[in-house]
Formats: sequence, structure tokens, C-alpha cells
Amino acid sequence: MLEQINSKVIFVDFFDTLVFRSTYPENTKKIWAKELNFINERLYELRKEIEKELCEENYKKNGSYEFKYRDMCSRLYAQFSSIISFEDFYRLAQKTELQVEKKVQYPNIALIKELKEYKNNNGAKIYCISDFYFDKNMMLNLVNFHSLDLILDDLFVSSEFMQTKHSGQLYQIVLKNINAKLSDVVMIGDNIYSDIAMANKNNIKTLHINSSKQYDYYEKMKQNEFLTFTQFENILHEIPEYKKFIFPEILLVLYLFVNQISNIVVKKNIRKIFFIAREGEFLKKIFDIYIKNSKYENIKSCYLCVSRKSTFMPSLTELKNETFERLFRQYNNMSIKEFLSNCSFTEKDITTVKSFFPKLNFNLKIDNFNNSIEFNTLKKSKNFQDLFNKINRECKSSLLTYLDGIGFLNNSSLLVDVGWKGTIQDNIACLLKDKRIEGAYLGLVDFGSASDNNQKLGILFNPSNCFNTKCKNSVFNESRCLYELFLEASHGSTIGYKKNSPIFEVNQEEEQNFNNYILPMQNEALVVWEKICKFLYPYYNQEKYLYDIISHKYFEFILNPSNKQIDFFASLKHYENFGEFGFSIFTNKKSSVVKNILNFLKYRKKYLSSAWWKAAKLKQDNLNFILYIYRCYRKYHFKKGNK
Repeated sequence: MLEQINSKVIFVDFFDTLVFRSTYPENTKKIWAKELNFINERLYELRKEIEKELCEENYKKNGSYEFKYRDMCSRLYAQFSSIISFEDFYRLAQKTELQVEKKVQYPNIALIKELKEYKNNNGAKIYCISDFYFDKNMMLNLVNFHSLDLILDDLFVSSEFMQTKHSGQLYQIVLKNINAKLSDVVMIGDNIYSDIAMANKNNIKTLHINSSKQYDYYEKMKQNEFLTFTQFENILHEIPEYKKFIFPEILLVLYLFVNQISNIVVKKNIRKIFFIAREGEFLKKIFDIYIKNSKYENIKSCYLCVSRKSTFMPSLTELKNETFERLFRQYNNMSIKEFLSNCSFTEKDITTVKSFFPKLNFNLKIDNFNNSIEFNTLKKSKNFQDLFNKINRECKSSLLTYLDGIGFLNNSSLLVDVGWKGTIQDNIACLLKDKRIEGAYLGLVDFGSASDNNQKLGILFNPSNCFNTKCKNSVFNESRCLYELFLEASHGSTIGYKKNSPIFEVNQEEEQNFNNYILPMQNEALVVWEKICKFLYPYYNQEKYLYDIISHKYFEFILNPSNKQIDFFASLKHYENFGEFGFSIFTNKKSSVVKNILNFLKYRKKYLSSAWWKAAKLKQDNLNFILYIYRCYRKYHFKKGNK
């Protein structure tokens, strides 16, 4: 595009030329007012009236409709009872305004790349000229945010001179300021009048940027203040990577989750969040992107390297008083070796225990383990009691040292994880006893050992609705393993601590699975996530509309996955590192359709309840007509259901 110009000096517009917005321009002021509504609930209306007054005053004086941001804030401040000083209000207003703009802006990458190449190849000077109410320092803040300082030689903004491109007078000021020849200058911009007609009127060559699609997008957004399904689809259409991504619907669910987490920490004035390993590794990444350049930027997110295994033994009492309730409520079919592994016994420790009981089979799976002869034999042994209690004390000490080192013990903080029962939180609560602990989870199927001092919140589903198909929440519980696969971590499970640092289990097969499948998917996901956050930011406080739309989209996905999604799912495996040990495989054994039908009719409940992903299993087994019936059944209850 720039090949057709032969200019030593380039003037370029900012909005809808160098950068676009994910919402229509006026909505940035509405969002700003919502962020500051604790000062006055009529901020937006008052600001709109004041801006109009200031523009009219300047037109009479200078012939341009423009105002200074500080003047607007000064008059606005005079309209309400001062709960803070003007300077504090002005700084807060500026900071919030910049945060909002950064959240909704994204660069015109193609144009910026061309400008950079043209500048490098031709030694041209590039000046940004913008009709806007920000002062130069505020505009430079945005310029630096987008790394545009690498290509711009200077910036001129109308509010600094109280003259605009729209009136044509700002061009004259800039030309005089930089002492450029008209024949050397070209103006690049989107606005037909301000950027093209008025530049031509000043004898400046022009190059028009066609932003008509962006204007149409703004108009569609203006039609309804509240998010509609059509608007949502239009937003997703603006993110080309969304449709290419294998599981975009899971990212939408995670958006609901992270959006609610941010609301919780603000309401409760929580300053530190601890994301629990291992699913918390990716959750922390997307949370950090979500809060970047927002009012939540003072919240510190930490990665808590704990696991059921690393917290279980420290949570226990001496052997004679221990019931192992939190282990046996979920796993009660295990070998002696698996029991000892769950209790953080090393291979060396297990060898020592074997020497105490040479006649016991340590690898034999035992049903109802807690009532078995073998388990009672272990507990009665003085040698085993002494070794167990020694390991217990060491594990308590190392975990407490680790928790103290990362600041968990001294903070009013929030635990965040993907969920299901919150067992790790229960273990930590048992260890710390009197410390109040709160946890927020994507979903819970059981509250575990929740109490007044050990509180848990299932954000998208909880035990009261997760299995009730008459509740919309149950759709998010349809295939929990998808969340676990999607959120797998780059490291093994935490098995203990040494010198205040976590020790990770090394599993080469699990690591290979992550590097080959999960990591590339997560890298793609982060690109899509950043854009989802930017485009949905104008609606972040419309939780009801977001929930209704995203739950509907997730319903359509989870009950009617594509073959590509099923194939990718079937290629994965998940390692279970507590209770039972080994990989879960998601590929179904190939059987004839007739055999699958007979199995379904004979073992209907077991057939579906044993499936990792019901719709995927029915499709893999070529039982599409049964899937259709199942989907209709779920859809009927979903439409009638309450959240």
C-alpha cells in the first residue's frame, strides 16, 4: 500500500488507523464511568454534558470542537461531594481511562508493519496526528503500550493546541512545528473528512485507510447496550483464530470462571491469589492476561506447588489416631504399595516396610482396603508406627516451610483450582487447623470437608446442581476430564519439598504427551484468550448475559462435538498420581454397531456413566441416533432449566 507514496514525511491518524477498538468509542467512557461509579452514579451523564459545554466554548473561541481532559475532570469534580481531593480524583480518572483504552485497543498490525519497513527503507519521518481529548502524555502512554514509539518520531494531539484536523487548523500547526515542505508530506487516515478532505484542503497528499468494516462493527455494538447472542457471534467473528482453535468453547467457559474470580477478589478485597498446581499453572497465565492493565492490576497471583500427595501426609495425625477418611472416601481399592505411596513413602521407605512384613504381597490390589487384614497388620506394628510418624513429622515440617516461604501463612488469600472436591484445600486446612481458608473452583461435585473455617465455592457448578439435568449448571459438568486435559501442566506432580522448593515427579511418558499435544494447544489458546479478553471486556460486568450465551454455546459443543475434536480427545491420555496410579486412555475399543446397541440397551446407565465424554463415546460407537435422543432430552431440560 505504501509503495505508491514517495514521501519523506508521513502524518498518520491514531484511532481506526494505527489502532482499533473492540467496542464503539463512546462505550469506553461508559465503561470508565462504571469503574468509578463509587464516586457518583451519574458520572457518564455528567461527563457527557460537560464535554458538550467545553466543546461549544472552545468553538466560539478557537473555531474547533475540542476540550482538555483536565478541564473536563475539574468541572466534573465540582458536580459531586468530594470524598477525595481533586488531584487524587484526576489521577484516578486518568489511570482508569488509560486502563479502559488499553483493554479495548488492538493494533493494526499490517499497517504498522508497512510503516516500519517504509521508514527503515526510506528514512522517512512519521508523525501521529490525532483529534482526541487526551493530553500528549496520556497519548504517549498508549503509543508506548502498543510499541508505536519504535516507528513514530513525534505525536501531535488536538487537545494540546485546542485545534483539530476536523477544522483543518491542526495541520497548519504541525507543518509549522516540524518545518516540512508540503510536497514531502502524505496524510494516512480513515476519516474521509478530517484525514482526507481537510488534509487535501491544506495541500497535503493523502492515503485513505478503509475502516468501513470497523464502523459497521461499532454500529452493531451500539444497537444494544446489553450483550446479545448475535453481538457475541459478531465479536467471535472478529477473532479469526477462534474458529481455527480445537476447543474454543472451553476458553469461553474459562472466561466465565476467571471473570467471576476477579469479581470475588474485588468484593472481598483479596490481594493475593494462589493458583493450585497443576491445573493452576495455565489458569494463572490466563488470569494474569485478564487482569493486565485493569483495575485488578494490584492483585498478585501466585503459583502454589502442592498436590493431593504432597499435602495428604502432612494433613494426617499420628497413626494411632488417624482414620484416613479423605483417602478412603474416594479410593478404597488399592495395594499396600499404593497406600504407602499415597502417604509419601519413598521407594527406600517401602523397602524398609517390606522388611517388617516379608510375608505380605505389597502389589496385590485389595478391595475395601481400610477394613482389610493387611491394613490392620500395618497399623498394629510398632516398627511401622514409628516410621509412619517420623515421615509424617518430616512432611509437615517441609510443607509448612514451603507455605511460609511463599507467603501463604501470613495473607488473607484465596485458593483457586479447577476443582471437583477441593481435597488439597481440605488437606491444607487440616494441617493449619485454625487458619481460615477460602477456595474458589470452576466446579465442585462434593464439598468434601468444608466448614466455617474451610469454605469452598463452586463457581459454575456445585453439589446441589452438577448432576441435575434440570439445572443449566450441569452442562458444565458433562465432561470434566476435558478441563483437566486442557489445563495440564508443564511439570509433574509435586511429591514433596526440599530446602523450601517443590520436588516434582518425573514421568517421561506424561512429559512427552504434554509437549506433543497439550503445549501446542495451550500456546494457541493464549493467543485466542488475549483477544477474547479484549473483545469481551466491554461486557465484563454483564454476568447474566455472558452466562446465558456461553452456557448455550458450551451446550452445543459438549453434546455435539466435531469429529476433529473427538479425534484429538482420543489421542490424549491423563496420568492419575494419587489414589490410583496410571494413565487414563480416552480411545474406545472398536466394536460393531449391533454390539454397541446391545451393550447400550443392556447396560444403559453404566454405558453412559462410565464414559469420559458421553457425546464423544456415542459418536465413536456410531450410535448417532441415540446421541440425537440424548441431546434432545438434555436440550429440553436445558431450555427450561434454571442456573
